[in-house]
Amino acid sequence: MMTDTLSQAEPYEDAPALSATSYPWWVVAFAILILVAFGYSLLSLPRHIALAHELARAERLDAATDYTGAERVYTSLLTQMPGSKAARIGMAHAVFADAESGNDPDGMVLLAGLSLQEAEWNRLEPVMPSEYRAQFVREKR
Repeated sequence: MMTDTLSQAEPYEDAPALSATSYPWWVVAFAILILVAFGYSLLSLPRHIALAHELARAERLDAATDYTGAERVYTSLLTQMPGSKAARIGMAHAVFADAESGNDPDGMVLLAGLSLQEAEWNRLEPVMPSEYRAQFVREKR
């Protein structure tokens, strides 16, 4: 039985050892950026969780046909996060569904510039006045 003497030797025993703290500047900068982004996300997480709870509360009020309460909560949400598509669509739904409010044009302002998915359109269409429905165009994909 023959043994291979090369397999028993360390192949890199003559190579110089790398210092544990010697990293290129760009690796250190990238690691710092990742840590800053992680820290920012961690700090903003409680605010986003609270806003998600408020959005769920507004949707529950809307589903329970308490449109005035839903509009109040949606308004609060939109002041804190004006770009929230879910809050804008929910507020438009509550505005259109609330026949007593008479502020249907405000619902159209909320929908300006939005591209609606099929489910979102199906939610809005039954409560949207017919004169506003005609202003929407179905996109071809």
